[in-house]
Amino acid sequence: LLKISDIKREITPAVNEIMSYDGHELVYHELDTNGVSYLKFLFDMNCIDEDDYKYVYLASVLMGELDTKNYSYAKLNTLIYLKTGDIFNSIATFDNKDSNQYLIKLVFQTKYLKGRATDAIELLKEEAFETLYTDKERIRDILEVEYSDTKEHYMAYGNRLAMGLCRASMCEGDYMLEKVRGYDFFCYLGELLDNYDERIDSVIDNIKSVYGKVISSDYMIDYAGSKEGLTETLEALKSTKQFEGKTYPGVLTRFTKKNLKLALTTASKVNYNCMIADSHLKTKICSGSDIVLAHMLNYGYIWHNIRELGGAYGCNIVIDSMSNICHSSFRDPKIGQSYDIYRGTLSAIESLNPDDRELTQSVIGVMGGVITPLSPADKARNYLAYYISGVTEEMRQKQRCEVLDVTVDKLKEALVRFKDAYSDVSYVTVGNKDQIMEQSDLYDDIRPIISVGEETGDE
Repeated sequence: LLKISDIKREITPAVNEIMSYDGHELVYHELDTNGVSYLKFLFDMNCIDEDDYKYVYLASVLMGELDTKNYSYAKLNTLIYLKTGDIFNSIATFDNKDSNQYLIKLVFQTKYLKGRATDAIELLKEEAFETLYTDKERIRDILEVEYSDTKEHYMAYGNRLAMGLCRASMCEGDYMLEKVRGYDFFCYLGELLDNYDERIDSVIDNIKSVYGKVISSDYMIDYAGSKEGLTETLEALKSTKQFEGKTYPGVLTRFTKKNLKLALTTASKVNYNCMIADSHLKTKICSGSDIVLAHMLNYGYIWHNIRELGGAYGCNIVIDSMSNICHSSFRDPKIGQSYDIYRGTLSAIESLNPDDRELTQSVIGVMGGVITPLSPADKARNYLAYYISGVTEEMRQKQRCEVLDVTVDKLKEALVRFKDAYSDVSYVTVGNKDQIMEQSDLYDDIRPIISVGEETGDE
């Protein structure tokens, strides 16, 4: 068996050089990328009201699928694939190293080879600035596909839907993402499609207005690659249409933490049961001993009771970066029994008594996930998140040492940290309507996952 002493104790330092371009922050990661440049623009969405997040997400869904001022969408995509490794966008949230407010960003990103920086940036800006929202039938088709794909995803992976809703009730960052592209957005999109002809004109006006404000807001640049590639990229930025980079006042969200007890019913014969227990620790990075503890519970207490005895296809327990305890089950025939098992976690911790071999196996299992080789793009993504969120090298090194130096006594210190966590929980079930109604006393709110007449399910 591999020994813990065989594992490297030192973390790999983040490669972040903080620079400036035209008055905007530029984070540079000097990495060996085999000649590929990875470029991101991160635009501030904290300048808009949370009720308007959905319009930015609608814009992100439509961009690349609609004609632009200079190209048909087919021609644009052909050029993107000929001249770049792709252009795409996403919306992400970050803990803010400078305040308690979460940051929400619209992220445009592309990758390209030497000599293609100008092409890539021009095409990215064509998509960002020049998308036309005039073809309403094309827009309807795109949104119907988005709705159908999301519905199919919710039916197949109800645990992700349930956990997203649980986390959104406890954490502002997840609340933001739920507003952007979660269940709230799914319901909104269904209503929009049901009343498409009456509402699409005002929706397009809102997309142009809200997205236009975000794309003109303050932005950050993130680049990974060689110094030669960075020089080429900066020259290309100067020669193409500029982002405005205006500074707008920040708009606070209306997030209020609440204890959610929700069931979403389907015609499925299985259930997805998720719970989050609030530790109230509000860390930026959880302790290493808690990572090992979650690993041991995942393959011991939780696996044995939820998977082997309970009959679920899968189960999971994670202690997240904020030190909250997150439980989930996948295709679970039970409901209430699974929640009882989740609540028994502290008793399971108290009775833990692994021998040296079991402890070593758990540490090796955890470190196996930590030291997995990453692509340059994945490294750059992690390094940027560390920087924005204020996760320091000292925090990461401390966590790694806590994993490698874990003892049974340190594992059981979690009983003190988490002693009140299970008195402050949110839980969501996505699953069989009949089973949910039989245990309706568990919930404050029971509703169909989608409108009546549309429910689908599996066996």
